[in-house]
Amino acid sequence: MDVYQVMRTAFAARQYTDDRISDETLYRILENARFAPSGGNRQGWRVLLVRNK
Repeated sequence: MDVYQVMRTAFAARQYTDDRISDETLYRILENARFAPSGGNRQGWRVLLVRNK
């Protein structure tokens, strides 16, 4: 699968569950997200994690 096919077939999920995500999974997601590009790499990332309604 090439990048253009991925761009055209990716979807945005808007359905959530009450399942709790493990700390290890969150750490892995955030650790990899640090390397995602931003506009000219000028905008720093801010993450807000809410675990309690």
